[in-house]
Amino acid sequence: MKYEDEDNVCQYVNEVLKALTYFDDINALESFASILDAEFDDLHPIVWHLTEEADRSTVEELAEFYEDDIEPLERILNGPYSIDIRKLIIHVLREIDTWSANQILVDVLNDKDEDEYLVAEAADALGANRFPEAFEPLCAMLTDKDRYTPDARSYAAAALGRIGEQRAVAPLAAVLTDPDEDDDILISFALEALKWLVLSDEESEDDAGEEMTDSVSPDSDDDTFAVLLGALEDSDYPMRELTIRGLAALKDPRAVSPILDAISDPEENEEYRALCRSAIGAIGRTGDASAVAALFRTLDMVADECKIFEDYRIGEEGALDEALKKVAGIGPEIIGPLREVVAGDYSLDIKATAIRTLGHISGPYPVPVLLEALKDTSCGGDIAAYAADELGTRKVGEAVDELCRIILDTEQYEEHSRLFAISALGEIGDPRALGSLREVFSDQDTFGELSAYVYEAFEEIIEVMESRSEDENLF
Repeated sequence: MKYEDEDNVCQYVNEVLKALTYFDDINALESFASILDAEFDDLHPIVWHLTEEADRSTVEELAEFYEDDIEPLERILNGPYSIDIRKLIIHVLREIDTWSANQILVDVLNDKDEDEYLVAEAADALGANRFPEAFEPLCAMLTDKDRYTPDARSYAAAALGRIGEQRAVAPLAAVLTDPDEDDDILISFALEALKWLVLSDEESEDDAGEEMTDSVSPDSDDDTFAVLLGALEDSDYPMRELTIRGLAALKDPRAVSPILDAISDPEENEEYRALCRSAIGAIGRTGDASAVAALFRTLDMVADECKIFEDYRIGEEGALDEALKKVAGIGPEIIGPLREVVAGDYSLDIKATAIRTLGHISGPYPVPVLLEALKDTSCGGDIAAYAADELGTRKVGEAVDELCRIILDTEQYEEHSRLFAISALGEIGDPRALGSLREVFSDQDTFGELSAYVYEAFEEIIEVMESRSEDENLF
């Protein structure tokens, strides 16, 4: 599905699903689910539109239709359908919120072979429905470090907090006191769940209809915030890094400025690098898109004194990737500030860092900025090179013409930049690139050693063509 058609396709699927509830055939949803899986390689944007946006009317109508007969939903959930289709069913069962519907979700938790993503979705649904029978499998999920990632276990922690069973205090406290637990998200969710469990009966009743969030810290966290601000002044690097993690767990927008101040005096040592990574991740954890511009201005100021971003640009600072993923997790609203970095007066290292951050944003949203960056000929085309790398990874067909232009332009783009473009063309696999690649391969006097890499890209495109031909023969 092309990203420019996404809204129209989502709306169409939305209307069809609603229409299915107008008929008496409870099995129609299974047939339509099969059609969707057959027609789309990636249903994530469609299902996200149905389940995560403010308008959940389609999920609600499906829930009302299947409330008295959930067997077709169970068949789809346990059947040979895509992860995204099954996620939709989990949301419908969540909306139904009967004992039988919730019990099906408990079965998802108990299935040791189930996909972790769906287990996390089921845990979230059971927490939202405050289903007490989910307590034991949620505890097992929280404490199973071998099978589940910290991200999935965070969903279990949150669900236990919502359910409100006091026996959950022990496993939650075990997470918080385990020195090997170092995931900020898991720790913050476990802490928030514990806070819910110790609420008074009156507070529990007042909050019974609210979802647990960790967006902006409540007034009761003001004392904690003040203590952490004081600790941020400590000269000890490990203490300051730990303090930044604590501020990130509060998700308080007031923390943005002091966090950035904490890294504004750079040094070239590993302790400062660790502090810098924690600060970047903390800004991402606040969820505040308006903080991204200030973050990159600060990074640009410190880049001359600490080579962490230069090392990251050349592939030697992989640990920074995890912090930037948290920034990317804020969502598409940070694309504007990142575009200003890519196109603005920033150092090469910081521009490359912004492009990599764009690459971590899911969906088609970063593509226009990356396409625009292909035209940047500064630094011998280095900016274009990093944009080409991301576009190749995403297999963006719209980039083919511009990438072909780059590989033939020996005046404005250095050899290594053209090499990135050649590699991207191979990853995209579009036959339109064969002519330009052939031209480079045939003229070694002009293009030098690139001919060897051209052969690899040429081969990749041919293999894609062969694969498509084989797929067509199956039908």
